[in-house]
Amino acid sequence: MTHTEWQSLSRRMSAAWPDPPMTPERSNEYFDVLHDLDADDIGRAIETMQAEGWRQMPSPGGIRERLGHAPAPLTAESPTAEPPTGVGQPLPPGVHAARRRSGKAVASLVLGIAGIIIAPIILSTLAIIFGVIARGETGREPSLAGEGMALAGVVLGVIGLIGGVVVLILLSSI
Repeated sequence: MTHTEWQSLSRRMSAAWPDPPMTPERSNEYFDVLHDLDADDIGRAIETMQAEGWRQMPSPGGIRERLGHAPAPLTAESPTAEPPTGVGQPLPPGVHAARRRSGKAVASLVLGIAGIIIAPIILSTLAIIFGVIARGETGREPSLAGEGMALAGVVLGVIGLIGGVVVLILLSSI
């Protein structure tokens, strides 16, 4: 396989499995293991694995095995061992891949807590706004986690806002 063919395959793998990213170091590691294979065969294996629902990028050894080739021997150029068994394999039913946490959900929770303690009207209002936005994002994007934090931020924001309004009414009546 030529280096140009590998660059094309590396881009396809990055598009199919963006997390973790295909860094130049990882790309070189994959190329060291797969350089003696046919680029078209590797491309078909990538398409098949993606169609089967693989959620993680297969290991270089996993791709070799998929194509019926023995794992490449370790050389001085690629002294790394194969990743642990199961890396790159589809997840069993009921098991979900790790999701990244929504920053807006975290902000909502923090603002909700701070709104009760520090500046109820301003911070609680912001907690509600961020929480509503985060709930919408987490509902649309399954890769985002933080639904519970967003809900807690909204609830704390409402409590803080009501408490702040009550305190203002009590202070103004004095």
